Amino acid sequence: TNLFSIFPNPADNDLFINFNPVINNEIQYKVIDVLGRLLQRGKLLNYRINVSRLSSGIYFLALYKENKQVGKTVKFTKN
Repeated sequence: TNLFSIFPNPADNDLFINFNPVINNEIQYKVIDVLGRLLQRGKLLNYRINVSRLSSGIYFLALYKENKQVGKTVKFTKN
């Protein structure tokens, strides 16, 4: 099991993160394409990531707390 889930998947504008258990610490994120290129990174705010600027396709999301990955990298689709 993973420490978080994402929805909706596929996503249009925003990707929401649901942690289990809840994590209140500062969380960083990275969005990576299928070629391994870092396309987006930042601090997670309100458990939401805006993906509206991404082209349609398949991407991977990794979350980090204090430079350590939280859970597994997850795949999502951008409409």
